Amino acid sequence: MPGMVCNLKKRRIWKIAIACTILVFLPLFAYLQNNMITITEIHYENESIPSSFSGLRILQVSDLHNKEFGNQQHQLAEMTKEADPDIILITGDIIDCSHPDIEAAMDYVDAAVQIAPVYFAAGNHESWSGLYTILSERLIAAGVIILDNQSIYLEKGDEQIAIIGIQDPEFFESDSDFIDTLASLKKPDCFSILLSHRPEMMEFYTGDGYDLIFAGHAHGGQIRLPGIRGIYAPDQGFFPEYSSGMYTVENTSMIVSRGLGNSVIPLRILNQPELILVTLSCSISDNPYYFEKTDV
Repeated sequence: MPGMVCNLKKRRIWKIAIACTILVFLPLFAYLQNNMITITEIHYENESIPSSFSGLRILQVSDLHNKEFGNQQHQLAEMTKEADPDIILITGDIIDCSHPDIEAAMDYVDAAVQIAPVYFAAGNHESWSGLYTILSERLIAAGVIILDNQSIYLEKGDEQIAIIGIQDPEFFESDSDFIDTLASLKKPDCFSILLSHRPEMMEFYTGDGYDLIFAGHAHGGQIRLPGIRGIYAPDQGFFPEYSSGMYTVENTSMIVSRGLGNSVIPLRILNQPELILVTLSCSISDNPYYFEKTDV
C-alpha cells in the first residue's frame, strides 16, 4: 500500500511537471512562430532575362499588416539591409483594415528606401481601409514608386526589363475589369515582372504570358503541417493550391510570400514571418537553389 501511494505521488508530480512545461513552452513557441523572421533565398533562372540583369537581387516584402518587429521596425529594417537587395518589392497589405496603423508601415518604408529603390502594389486591405489615398501620398513622399496599374522599365545599357504593378481586385468594379487591366499591362517586348497581391489569379498571369510574378495574400496557409502546403488561405479556402514558394506553369513562374503579419487569424504555426530574396540568372544550371535562413 505505501508503494502504491508513492507511485501515485510520482505520477502526479510527473503530470504537474509536464503541464508546467507545456504552459511555458507553448507561449514561447507561439512568440517565436510569429516574431522570428526567415529569409527565403531563391535563385530564379530564365534565359529570357537580359544578361546585364543577371545577378539582380530582389527582396519581396508582403502582408506586413501593421506587425511591428522591434522599435520603429528595427529588426525588419536590419534584415532588409543585410539582404543587400538591388530593389525591394512590396506586394500589398502593408496596413490592416481592422486596425490601420500608417505609422508602423512608414517606419519600415522610411528605412527601406534608404537601402534600395522600393516598388509597391496595393492589396485588399489598402482598399478596405478607406485610407489608401493618405497612405499612397505618404509612400510617394517617402520615395516609393507606386505601381497602381502601371509599369516602368529598368534599363542597363541597351537592355531593359519591365516591372508592372496591378492593384488588388478589390479596387476594381468587377473581376473582369481586373482581368482586362492585367492583360493590357503586359509588355511583350521584354522580360516582365509583375507585382500582384493575389496568387489565386495564376491562370490569368500564365495566359497573359507574364514571366515572373510576386504575390502574397495567402499568409502561408496560416498553419503549415509536414507534407501539407497550408491549411487555409483567403480566397482559396482550405488546403490552398498557392500558399508559399515558387510555382511554375508553362513559361510563367509565381513566387508567393508567406508574409510578415496576421489579420483575421492572429497566430501562425510552423509558418514563420518571411522575407524572400530572389536572385535573377539568365543561365540555366543543374543546381538552382532554394533555402531559408532564420534570424535567430
